[in-house]
Amino acid sequence: MWCALLVTLSSWLPPAPLQATSLQAEDERALQAFSALPRAEQQEVLDWMSSTIAGLKTFRVNLAQRVIASSSVDEKSCKPAPEPQWFDPKVHAPAQPIARRLVPASEARNVRLRAKLVKQTGRTWEPAWTYHWATGAPVPSADSTDAKAALRVYSNALKGRAPREDWVESLVSGVLDDGSQRTTLAAFAHVYTDRTGLAWEGITLHDAWKSGADIEMPDVDVLGIVHLVRDDWTTWTAPVPASQHERLYTLVGDWFRAANRHRVLRTVCAQAYLDASEPLPEGYAHLAVNMHVLWDEHASDPAVLAAALPKPEALDGWLESLTQRVREDPKLWERGTVRMEALKKDAAEVRAVALWVLKEYGAYERAAK
Repeated sequence: MWCALLVTLSSWLPPAPLQATSLQAEDERALQAFSALPRAEQQEVLDWMSSTIAGLKTFRVNLAQRVIASSSVDEKSCKPAPEPQWFDPKVHAPAQPIARRLVPASEARNVRLRAKLVKQTGRTWEPAWTYHWATGAPVPSADSTDAKAALRVYSNALKGRAPREDWVESLVSGVLDDGSQRTTLAAFAHVYTDRTGLAWEGITLHDAWKSGADIEMPDVDVLGIVHLVRDDWTTWTAPVPASQHERLYTLVGDWFRAANRHRVLRTVCAQAYLDASEPLPEGYAHLAVNMHVLWDEHASDPAVLAAALPKPEALDGWLESLTQRVREDPKLWERGTVRMEALKKDAAEVRAVALWVLKEYGAYERAAK
């Protein structure tokens, strides 16, 4: 029955561009109508929407399908991310066995500190899958069976994100990640603690170091990183003399910067694989065209691009070279912008399908009743 209702894309799209306020009002109306449907019927709408989008065979759909088909990883085999742990003082600083006391994420002081240390992604949509850099595997970031799962998928579609694009992005990140920084990233994935022994739920050492804020770093955390990354248990022991702080902190800081550069570049590339609508994160927004040139030059193949990405110490020169090439070659700039416009057009088609399916299903009339 649904196949009989398929029409050309031109009939889905609005006759003229809508203002942002009109788009927002249209989305809100659609979300209200979708929310009013029983759970089983919401799933019917999503199934219809997903099959229709897959049948479009757009550039974006083809990219996503190619990644899924080439991957041996399956959603059902993926486990949730491990709960972050703090470094045990009895193991890493036995001379300073200060017990750790958890500060729950719900406490006001934790909320304040998270606002200071944890950078937000800035995304307008909610992915149900992310890549876990400490384990090298996709992990669910939301429960696919909860009451809000269907609404989340439909809401994402209104923002131009087809179902499973979050899964594709996590797979692309995994292909781009060669694992060379995994041990360091696992060390910095531990819970951030302070010198009084408070362990801050929802804040990792990676968050704290990345924030650029002045933070407390007890010996147990610094030594825990050294023990995990270098397996060196003798060069420094707690309490670390003040005269050794500069050398120790410089070393650990160098490890963090290398690991973070590795992670950020691949995160940005993975986001640019399918999306050109949202600004790239981590200071890469002004390099959006360059990132899409990069994908175009490597046939939009994650495995091919993975082999071309630089080591952390070569990143600056590599970015400068890429920027110069794009600046000096108008054809490269055009290739990047053409790729971006194609992805944006495909996102608009996803949104149009989401609205069309809901209308054809009769959800608006039923919600009005």
